[in-house]
Amino acid sequence: MFVRTMAALAAVCISFSAAAAKPVALPNPIAQNLPVELVMSQQEVAIDVPNTASAMGSQFGLIGALIGSAVQNSQTKNAEKRVADLRNLLLDYRFNERMEQALRATLAREGFSPNPQIAVMATPWDAAKAKDDGTLPRDVLVITPRYSFSYNLDGLAVRMDVRYVHRERKSNGKLKETIRYSRPYAYQYTVTDVPGEEGAIDRRWLSMGPAGVESLVNRGIAEVTDMLAYDFSAAGRTEAAAKVKNDKIPFSGRIYRGRALRNTQEHVWVRSGNSWMQSLNGYELLNAGKMTAMAAAATPVAPPVAEAAVPAADAATAPAAAPAVQAAPAADATPAPADTGAGGL
Repeated sequence: MFVRTMAALAAVCISFSAAAAKPVALPNPIAQNLPVELVMSQQEVAIDVPNTASAMGSQFGLIGALIGSAVQNSQTKNAEKRVADLRNLLLDYRFNERMEQALRATLAREGFSPNPQIAVMATPWDAAKAKDDGTLPRDVLVITPRYSFSYNLDGLAVRMDVRYVHRERKSNGKLKETIRYSRPYAYQYTVTDVPGEEGAIDRRWLSMGPAGVESLVNRGIAEVTDMLAYDFSAAGRTEAAAKVKNDKIPFSGRIYRGRALRNTQEHVWVRSGNSWMQSLNGYELLNAGKMTAMAAAATPVAPPVAEAAVPAADAATAPAAAPAVQAAPAADATPAPADTGAGGL
Protein backbone atom coordinates (compact mmCIF):
# COMPACT_ATOMS: atom_id res chain seq x y z
CA MET A 1 0.00 0.00 0.00
CA PHE A 2 2.81 2.42 0.93
CA VAL A 3 4.62 1.72 -2.34
CA ARG A 4 1.44 2.36 -4.34
CA THR A 5 0.83 5.56 -2.40
CA MET A 6 4.32 6.95 -2.95
CA ALA A 7 4.21 5.98 -6.62
CA ALA A 8 0.93 7.84 -7.01
CA LEU A 9 2.35 10.90 -5.26
CA ALA A 10 5.41 10.79 -7.46
CA ALA A 11 3.13 10.74 -10.52
CA VAL A 12 1.65 14.05 -9.40
CA CYS A 13 4.94 15.89 -9.63
CA ILE A 14 6.95 13.78 -12.10
CA SER A 15 8.93 15.69 -14.72
CA PHE A 16 9.16 14.32 -18.24
CA SER A 17 12.44 14.03 -20.15
CA ALA A 18 10.70 14.89 -23.42
CA ALA A 19 10.08 18.62 -23.85
CA ALA A 20 7.10 19.80 -25.85
CA ALA A 21 7.91 22.39 -28.47
CA LYS A 22 5.32 24.54 -30.21
CA PRO A 23 3.23 22.32 -32.54
CA VAL A 24 4.50 22.40 -36.11
CA ALA A 25 2.76 21.61 -39.39
CA LEU A 26 4.28 18.36 -40.63
CA PRO A 27 5.15 18.04 -44.34
CA ASN A 28 2.99 15.91 -46.62
CA PRO A 29 4.43 13.32 -46.84
CA ILE A 30 6.37 13.64 -43.60
CA ALA A 31 9.52 12.12 -45.12
CA GLN A 32 10.50 9.99 -48.09
CA ASN A 33 11.93 7.31 -45.80
CA LEU A 34 10.04 8.03 -42.59
CA PRO A 35 11.45 6.28 -39.51
CA VAL A 36 8.59 4.82 -37.46
CA GLU A 37 8.98 3.35 -34.00
CA LEU A 38 6.09 1.05 -33.04
CA VAL A 39 6.24 0.50 -29.27
CA MET A 40 4.21 -2.45 -28.01
CA SER A 41 3.40 -1.40 -24.46
CA GLN A 42 1.40 -4.41 -23.23
CA GLN A 43 1.18 -8.17 -23.56
CA GLU A 44 -2.37 -8.55 -22.24
CA VAL A 45 -5.50 -6.43 -21.97
CA ALA A 46 -5.05 -3.59 -19.45
CA ILE A 47 -7.37 -1.99 -16.91
CA ASP A 48 -7.90 1.78 -16.86
CA VAL A 49 -8.25 3.13 -13.31
CA PRO A 50 -8.96 6.87 -12.80
CA ASN A 51 -5.93 8.78 -11.49
CA THR A 52 -7.75 9.74 -8.31
CA ALA A 53 -4.53 10.48 -6.41
CA SER A 54 -3.41 13.07 -8.95
CA ALA A 55 -6.86 14.65 -9.26
CA MET A 56 -7.38 14.99 -5.50
CA GLY A 57 -3.75 16.02 -4.96
CA SER A 58 -4.11 18.92 -7.37
CA GLN A 59 -7.21 20.12 -5.49
CA PHE A 60 -6.43 19.33 -1.86
CA GLY A 61 -2.65 18.94 -1.68
CA LEU A 62 -0.83 16.15 0.14
CA ILE A 63 -3.81 15.01 2.25
CA GLY A 64 -6.01 14.85 -0.83
CA ALA A 65 -3.35 12.87 -2.69
CA LEU A 66 -3.10 10.37 0.18
CA ILE A 67 -6.87 9.89 0.29
CA GLY A 68 -7.07 9.68 -3.49
CA SER A 69 -4.29 7.12 -3.55
CA ALA A 70 -6.17 4.90 -1.09
CA VAL A 71 -9.30 5.10 -3.28
CA GLN A 72 -7.29 4.44 -6.42
CA ASN A 73 -5.54 1.48 -4.79
CA SER A 74 -8.89 -0.06 -3.83
CA GLN A 75 -10.26 0.43 -7.35
CA THR A 76 -7.15 -1.17 -8.85
CA LYS A 77 -7.29 -4.23 -6.61
CA ASN A 78 -10.99 -4.77 -7.29
CA ALA A 79 -10.56 -4.34 -11.04
CA GLU A 80 -7.56 -6.69 -11.21
CA LYS A 81 -9.52 -9.36 -9.35
CA ARG A 82 -12.55 -9.07 -11.63
CA VAL A 83 -10.66 -8.89 -14.92
CA ALA A 84 -8.82 -12.21 -14.48
CA ASP A 85 -11.49 -14.21 -16.33
CA LEU A 86 -11.67 -11.64 -19.13
CA ARG A 87 -7.92 -11.84 -19.61
CA ASN A 88 -8.26 -15.61 -19.89
CA LEU A 89 -10.93 -15.01 -22.52
CA LEU A 90 -8.34 -13.09 -24.60
CA LEU A 91 -5.43 -15.38 -23.77
CA ASP A 92 -4.86 -16.42 -27.38
CA TYR A 93 -5.62 -13.02 -28.90
CA ARG A 94 -2.63 -11.44 -30.67
CA PHE A 95 -3.34 -7.73 -30.23
CA ASN A 96 0.19 -6.57 -31.05
CA GLU A 97 0.31 -8.58 -34.27
CA ARG A 98 -3.10 -7.30 -35.37
CA MET A 99 -2.14 -3.70 -34.61
CA GLU A 100 1.20 -3.97 -36.40
CA GLN A 101 -0.51 -5.38 -39.49
CA ALA A 102 -3.09 -2.58 -39.51
CA LEU A 103 -0.48 0.15 -38.98
CA ARG A 104 1.79 -1.14 -41.75
CA ALA A 105 -1.13 -0.81 -44.16
CA THR A 106 -2.02 2.65 -42.80
CA LEU A 107 1.52 4.08 -42.94
CA ALA A 108 1.79 3.14 -46.61
CA ARG A 109 -1.11 5.49 -47.40
CA GLU A 110 -1.22 9.19 -48.25
CA GLY A 111 0.35 11.66 -45.82
CA PHE A 112 3.05 9.55 -44.17
CA SER A 113 5.82 8.26 -46.42
CA PRO A 114 6.34 6.45 -49.73
CA ASN A 115 8.77 4.18 -47.92
CA PRO A 116 8.18 4.04 -44.13
CA GLN A 117 10.97 2.41 -42.13
CA ILE A 118 9.14 0.61 -39.33
CA ALA A 119 11.00 -0.65 -36.27
CA VAL A 120 8.90 -2.75 -33.88
CA MET A 121 9.86 -2.50 -30.21
CA ALA A 122 8.48 -5.55 -28.43
CA THR A 123 8.34 -3.68 -25.10
CA PRO A 124 8.89 -0.13 -23.80
CA TRP A 125 12.16 -1.41 -22.31
CA ASP A 126 13.40 -2.32 -25.79
CA ALA A 127 12.56 1.21 -26.92
CA ALA A 128 14.44 2.70 -23.95
CA LYS A 129 17.47 0.48 -24.60
CA ALA A 130 17.56 1.56 -28.24
CA LYS A 131 17.69 5.18 -27.08
CA ASP A 132 20.53 4.43 -24.67
CA ASP A 133 22.44 2.62 -27.38
CA GLY A 134 22.06 5.63 -29.65
CA THR A 135 20.72 3.54 -32.51
CA LEU A 136 17.52 5.51 -33.18
CA PRO A 137 17.10 8.18 -35.90
CA ARG A 138 16.96 11.90 -35.06
CA ASP A 139 13.39 12.43 -36.28
CA VAL A 140 10.94 9.60 -35.76
CA LEU A 141 7.20 8.94 -35.64
CA VAL A 142 6.53 7.07 -32.39
CA ILE A 143 3.28 5.07 -32.12
CA THR A 144 2.24 3.39 -28.88
CA PRO A 145 -0.98 1.34 -29.07
CA ARG A 146 -2.92 -0.22 -26.20
CA TYR A 147 -6.28 -1.78 -25.40
CA SER A 148 -8.10 -1.87 -22.10
CA PHE A 149 -11.25 -2.37 -20.07
CA SER A 150 -12.50 0.38 -17.78
CA TYR A 151 -12.04 -0.39 -14.08
CA ASN A 152 -15.76 -1.08 -13.59
CA LEU A 153 -15.87 -3.12 -16.83
CA ASP A 154 -18.55 -1.03 -18.54
CA GLY A 155 -16.15 0.01 -21.32
CA LEU A 156 -13.61 -1.45 -23.76
CA ALA A 157 -11.23 0.79 -25.71
CA VAL A 158 -8.47 0.64 -28.31
CA ARG A 159 -6.10 3.62 -28.05
CA MET A 160 -3.05 4.90 -29.84
CA ASP A 161 -0.63 7.64 -28.83
CA VAL A 162 1.14 9.19 -31.83
CA ARG A 163 4.11 11.56 -31.52
CA TYR A 164 6.65 13.01 -33.91
CA VAL A 165 9.88 13.37 -31.95
CA HIS A 166 13.21 15.09 -32.60
CA ARG A 167 16.17 13.56 -30.71
CA GLU A 168 19.58 15.01 -29.98
CA ARG A 169 22.53 13.63 -28.04
CA LYS A 170 23.84 16.38 -25.77
CA SER A 171 27.52 16.95 -25.01
CA ASN A 172 27.12 15.21 -21.65
CA GLY A 173 25.83 12.09 -23.40
CA LYS A 174 22.20 12.51 -22.35
CA LEU A 175 19.44 12.27 -24.91
CA LYS A 176 17.16 15.26 -25.39
CA GLU A 177 13.77 14.67 -27.00
CA THR A 178 11.58 17.43 -28.38
CA ILE A 179 7.99 16.55 -29.25
CA ARG A 180 6.86 18.32 -32.40
CA TYR A 181 3.51 16.61 -32.80
CA SER A 182 1.41 14.72 -30.27
CA ARG A 183 -2.13 13.42 -30.54
CA PRO A 184 -4.10 10.55 -29.01
CA TYR A 185 -6.59 8.50 -30.97
CA ALA A 186 -9.18 6.24 -29.34
CA TYR A 187 -12.16 4.07 -30.17
CA GLN A 188 -14.28 3.13 -27.18
CA TYR A 189 -17.27 0.90 -26.60
CA THR A 190 -19.53 1.69 -23.66
CA VAL A 191 -22.18 -0.65 -22.29
CA THR A 192 -25.34 1.40 -21.82
CA ASP A 193 -27.58 -1.07 -19.99
CA VAL A 194 -25.21 -2.00 -17.16
CA PRO A 195 -26.90 -4.61 -14.92
CA GLY A 196 -27.27 -3.65 -11.28
CA GLU A 197 -26.49 -7.00 -9.68
CA GLU A 198 -22.90 -7.80 -8.74
CA GLY A 199 -20.92 -9.63 -11.41
CA ALA A 200 -23.62 -9.24 -14.08
CA ILE A 201 -21.52 -7.05 -16.38
CA ASP A 202 -18.62 -9.51 -16.05
CA ARG A 203 -20.91 -12.33 -17.16
CA ARG A 204 -22.13 -10.21 -20.06
CA TRP A 205 -18.60 -9.99 -21.50
CA LEU A 206 -17.87 -13.65 -20.78
CA SER A 207 -21.05 -14.73 -22.56
CA MET A 208 -19.67 -13.19 -25.77
CA GLY A 209 -16.89 -15.76 -25.78
CA PRO A 210 -13.38 -15.22 -27.17
CA ALA A 211 -14.58 -14.72 -30.76
CA GLY A 212 -17.15 -12.09 -29.79
CA VAL A 213 -14.81 -9.95 -27.68
CA GLU A 214 -11.99 -10.32 -30.22
CA SER A 215 -14.32 -9.05 -32.96
CA LEU A 216 -14.89 -5.87 -30.92
CA VAL A 217 -11.16 -5.31 -30.48
CA ASN A 218 -10.50 -6.01 -34.15
CA ARG A 219 -13.06 -3.39 -35.14
CA GLY A 220 -11.55 -0.96 -32.66
CA ILE A 221 -8.14 -1.46 -34.29
CA ALA A 222 -9.63 -0.86 -37.75
CA GLU A 223 -11.39 2.31 -36.61
CA VAL A 224 -8.47 3.86 -34.73
CA THR A 225 -6.00 3.25 -37.58
CA ASP A 226 -8.58 4.64 -40.02
CA MET A 227 -8.74 7.79 -37.87
CA LEU A 228 -4.96 8.12 -38.10
CA ALA A 229 -5.02 7.66 -41.89
CA TYR A 230 -7.70 10.34 -42.24
CA ASP A 231 -5.90 12.76 -39.94
CA PHE A 232 -2.72 12.70 -42.05
CA SER A 233 -4.50 12.83 -45.42
CA ALA A 234 -4.74 16.16 -47.26
CA ALA A 235 -8.42 16.48 -46.33
CA GLY A 236 -7.76 15.59 -42.70
CA ARG A 237 -4.90 18.07 -42.36
CA THR A 238 -7.07 20.88 -43.73
CA GLU A 239 -9.95 19.99 -41.43
CA ALA A 240 -7.63 19.68 -38.40
CA ALA A 241 -6.28 23.19 -38.98
CA ALA A 242 -9.75 24.72 -38.45
CA LYS A 243 -10.54 25.80 -34.91
CA VAL A 244 -12.61 23.24 -33.02
CA LYS A 245 -15.55 24.74 -31.17
CA ASN A 246 -17.51 23.19 -28.35
CA ASP A 247 -20.41 22.14 -30.55
CA LYS A 248 -22.99 19.65 -29.29
CA ILE A 249 -23.11 16.36 -31.19
CA PRO A 250 -26.21 14.26 -30.45
CA PHE A 251 -25.61 10.55 -30.92
CA SER A 252 -27.75 7.63 -29.80
CA GLY A 253 -29.29 9.52 -26.92
CA ARG A 254 -26.02 11.09 -25.73
CA ILE A 255 -24.31 14.41 -26.32
CA TYR A 256 -20.62 14.76 -27.25
CA ARG A 257 -18.73 18.03 -27.61
CA GLY A 258 -16.37 18.83 -30.45
CA ARG A 259 -16.64 18.51 -34.22
CA ALA A 260 -18.27 15.44 -35.76
CA LEU A 261 -16.05 13.87 -38.43
CA ARG A 262 -18.05 10.74 -39.10
CA ASN A 263 -21.56 10.04 -37.86
CA THR A 264 -23.32 6.78 -38.71
CA GLN A 265 -25.96 4.63 -37.07
CA GLU A 266 -23.14 2.54 -35.59
CA HIS A 267 -20.68 5.11 -34.30
CA VAL A 268 -19.47 8.70 -34.28
CA TRP A 269 -15.99 10.23 -34.62
CA VAL A 270 -15.36 13.45 -32.72
CA ARG A 271 -12.45 15.88 -32.91
CA SER A 272 -12.10 17.88 -29.72
CA GLY A 273 -9.66 20.47 -28.40
CA ASN A 274 -7.13 22.61 -30.26
CA SER A 275 -3.37 22.72 -30.64
CA TRP A 276 -1.70 20.35 -28.15
CA MET A 277 -5.05 19.51 -26.59
CA GLN A 278 -6.53 18.11 -29.80
CA SER A 279 -7.69 14.49 -29.99
CA LEU A 280 -9.78 12.14 -32.12
CA ASN A 281 -12.22 9.80 -30.44
CA GLY A 282 -14.66 7.24 -31.75
CA TYR A 283 -17.72 6.25 -29.72
CA GLU A 284 -19.92 3.18 -30.02
CA LEU A 285 -22.61 2.05 -27.59
CA LEU A 286 -23.34 -1.56 -26.67
CA ASN A 287 -26.40 -3.16 -25.14
CA ALA A 288 -27.30 -6.75 -24.30
CA GLY A 289 -28.98 -7.41 -27.64
CA LYS A 290 -26.11 -6.06 -29.69
CA MET A 291 -23.49 -7.95 -27.69
CA THR A 292 -25.42 -11.19 -28.10
CA ALA A 293 -25.84 -10.64 -31.85
CA MET A 294 -22.16 -9.77 -32.32
CA ALA A 295 -21.11 -12.89 -30.42
CA ALA A 296 -23.36 -15.03 -32.62
CA ALA A 297 -22.05 -13.42 -35.79
CA ALA A 298 -18.42 -13.84 -34.71
CA THR A 299 -18.73 -17.47 -33.63
CA PRO A 300 -18.12 -19.79 -36.59
CA VAL A 301 -20.91 -22.34 -37.14
CA ALA A 302 -19.69 -25.90 -36.72
CA PRO A 303 -19.97 -27.93 -39.94
CA PRO A 304 -22.49 -30.77 -39.89
CA VAL A 305 -21.10 -34.04 -38.58
CA ALA A 306 -20.35 -36.47 -41.40
CA GLU A 307 -22.64 -39.48 -41.39
CA ALA A 308 -21.29 -42.96 -41.11
CA ALA A 309 -21.46 -44.94 -44.31
CA VAL A 310 -24.70 -46.91 -44.56
CA PRO A 311 -24.57 -50.38 -46.08
CA ALA A 312 -26.46 -50.62 -49.37
CA ALA A 313 -28.93 -53.10 -47.93
CA ASP A 314 -29.94 -50.67 -45.17
CA ALA A 315 -29.93 -47.48 -47.24
CA ALA A 316 -33.68 -47.44 -47.69
CA THR A 317 -34.26 -47.41 -43.94
CA ALA A 318 -31.50 -44.93 -43.00
CA PRO A 319 -32.83 -41.71 -41.35
CA ALA A 320 -32.48 -38.44 -43.24
CA ALA A 321 -29.57 -36.22 -42.15
CA ALA A 322 -30.52 -33.36 -39.83
CA PRO A 323 -30.21 -29.94 -41.47
CA ALA A 324 -27.15 -27.89 -40.48
CA VAL A 325 -27.76 -25.23 -37.85
CA GLN A 326 -27.50 -21.72 -39.27
CA ALA A 327 -25.92 -18.74 -37.54
CA ALA A 328 -28.28 -16.34 -35.80
CA PRO A 329 -28.90 -13.17 -37.84
CA ALA A 330 -27.06 -10.09 -36.64
CA ALA A 331 -29.22 -7.79 -34.53
CA ASP A 332 -29.42 -4.04 -34.85
CA ALA A 333 -26.28 -2.34 -33.68
CA THR A 334 -25.99 0.64 -31.41
CA PRO A 335 -22.70 2.61 -30.95
CA ALA A 336 -20.21 3.68 -27.80
CA PRO A 337 -17.74 6.41 -26.15
CA ALA A 338 -13.90 6.96 -25.60
CA ASP A 339 -11.22 9.27 -24.13
CA THR A 340 -9.40 12.42 -25.26
CA GLY A 341 -5.80 13.65 -25.51
CA ALA A 342 -3.47 16.29 -27.23
CA GLY A 343 -1.58 17.52 -30.34
CA GLY A 344 -1.26 19.59 -33.50
CA LEU A 345 -0.75 18.82 -37.18
